[in-house]
Amino acid sequence: MRHLTTFAVIVALLAFASLGYAEITSWECEPDGDPALDCDVTWTPELDGSYTMEMDGVHHSYPAGNDVAHMVGSFTTDTELDPTIWVISGIDNDTSFPWTAYQVNVYMSSPFALSNETVYSPPNWDADITVTPASAPSGCGYDYMGTIMYSVGTGGSPIPVGGTLTFGYKMSFDGSLNYGYCQEMIPIPEPAALTLLLSGLMLGGFIWLRRR
Repeated sequence: MRHLTTFAVIVALLAFASLGYAEITSWECEPDGDPALDCDVTWTPELDGSYTMEMDGVHHSYPAGNDVAHMVGSFTTDTELDPTIWVISGIDNDTSFPWTAYQVNVYMSSPFALSNETVYSPPNWDADITVTPASAPSGCGYDYMGTIMYSVGTGGSPIPVGGTLTFGYKMSFDGSLNYGYCQEMIPIPEPAALTLLLSGLMLGGFIWLRRR
């Protein structure tokens, strides 16, 4: 009977360990240095052993129309167990056009998982997830990539200039003690704003040709 009790305790401990989380011992996340993004990042340990990363930022218009913004970082865990992080971002629209969609590319140095059940998007917006290993290093230099396309759904409203987009996702990963991480954010204009921009470019080109 004593042996059975000991065996049951060992099994229980193993089960607990298999469901445990790695402790994140250090982290660093910040804008990549270009003027497209200003942000502050805070980390909060949760009771279940996971972590929440909250980013409060402003997505600016970038010279020459390149509005792609990056937040880059790294973190270290104490074991190779499954670390889990909620990434929640509130981004102010300081670009020159309303947003009807917002593409978020997540890059990591190790395999990771995203789940449709744990994605947060604005009211009446849709979120479509794809996760694939990158065939070649991405612009952030990592081999694994996931994409979340947030877009206005039925009854949803574009994010106006000066408005705020709040989105989030839960990610899990394993296989390393030191992780590289990058969140790439690409705003997509409202069609009317895009048409107006193209019309302006065409008009400018016509004037230039007339002068020639």
